[in-house]
Amino acid sequence: MPTFNGAKFIAKSINSVLRQTFKDFELIIINDGSSDKTKGIIKAYRDQRIVYIENKKNLGTSKSRNIGLNKSKGKYIAYCDHDDIYYPHHLKVLAEFLERHPGIGLVYGDSFIKIANNEEMKKQILYSEDFDPYKLEIMCFILPLEVMHRKKCLVKSGWFDESSIIRKHSAEDWDLWLRISDYFTCYHINKPLGEFVFHGHNRSFNTKFDVSYEYVIRKRLKNKDKQPNYTRKCCLGIVNNLLYHRNFNAAKEIANMFYRIAQTPESRAALGLCDLAKKDFKPAVRRLRKSLSELSKYKERRDFLYRYNLGLLKTSAARALSFLGHFDEAGKQLKSCLGLARKLNKSCRFNYGPGKEEIWAQLALLYVKAGLYPKALEASQKCNLYVRCQIKGICYFNKKLYKKAISAFKKCVELNKIEIKRTINYHDMQRWAANFPLAYYNIGLAYYKISKLTMARNFFKKALKINPNFLRAKAYLEYIG
Repeated sequence: MPTFNGAKFIAKSINSVLRQTFKDFELIIINDGSSDKTKGIIKAYRDQRIVYIENKKNLGTSKSRNIGLNKSKGKYIAYCDHDDIYYPHHLKVLAEFLERHPGIGLVYGDSFIKIANNEEMKKQILYSEDFDPYKLEIMCFILPLEVMHRKKCLVKSGWFDESSIIRKHSAEDWDLWLRISDYFTCYHINKPLGEFVFHGHNRSFNTKFDVSYEYVIRKRLKNKDKQPNYTRKCCLGIVNNLLYHRNFNAAKEIANMFYRIAQTPESRAALGLCDLAKKDFKPAVRRLRKSLSELSKYKERRDFLYRYNLGLLKTSAARALSFLGHFDEAGKQLKSCLGLARKLNKSCRFNYGPGKEEIWAQLALLYVKAGLYPKALEASQKCNLYVRCQIKGICYFNKKLYKKAISAFKKCVELNKIEIKRTINYHDMQRWAANFPLAYYNIGLAYYKISKLTMARNFFKKALKINPNFLRAKAYLEYIG
């Protein structure tokens, strides 16, 4: 249990470990240079199972974990951050499983997410994914508090990465799970064993994870033994994640690295995704069309990541085609994705690819571009309330019903605020927050159309306050004066 200024939470975490039904353990607490009352809280415990280590200065999570690992005597290792909660059976379930299955190196359970100071919010399981090494390469779905592994795993895999990038931007846990999975079998127990407490100051929610994500991916790419399956199954998901975080240069560079390693339909398509992100629509369509025609030959592939790749390619191709005015072809790609999304959702709880709502939203926007407003409104009914209001607003605007458009776009802003309050996922928060500048811009544009320039100016300023690089809002603001 590493801790840095954890006085607010650490007593609950320590108590949850000491109350385990499994008694034969040591709790190694590493105080990583805390300046609050953390030391006093820990020292107040008289349980002989607690091993206290104090760093004179803050060394970071990886270094602190490694100091604790170096002192550990047990044959199994489990992790509990200072704001995590173990359920009483946590250690018993994991330790007994490893005892019964000597061939398994790492086992993990599920955990609920708990919002601090919010007892009313219904508990939700953050992730619940059966182990797939290629899924893990794309994104981490295993939290430290869920894990127990054999100490001998560290002999093969190495310990936590102590680089400056990992120290500043986290991902040390994901990096270690990946390296352990290179040598040992991992297994998922579909059972909640603890709680991850979300309080807004969690380290992983206050770092630039895209920076450490890129760092870990570059490390993985150095391992040539993983090719070509690594490229075929993972490159699209990895490049898409980098693009999602607007890390365009890294996405293009890594896509090129994948393409040099193995020229597969997936690695070619990854370059197509980069073209699309840069709005180079013609090369994007050319690459995506070719990749889709090649992938369709491999009908024997029915694994999850193949379907994910296919869904991502079809929706991306549809976006590129719509920008070039090929509405019919784009619509066909999206409609074929709906069946794919149904299969995807039925077989997997953790959906890396486009879901049905997202596809219907894209289809609705496509109909708007094509001027098919009744079809757009009909398609939007399959989406959430925010998308329905957004499509309604765009249709009103295009029909020059500007007052109705303003009302719809203002409703979008209110719904967006509600969703941000509800969400428990940092990246979802970012996604919802990114909707505000466009909504404000749309309101400003509608006010401009009815010559209410003061109101228009105010909303363009709101859009630019959130996104200073919003060029269209900036241009209108300069024009209005």
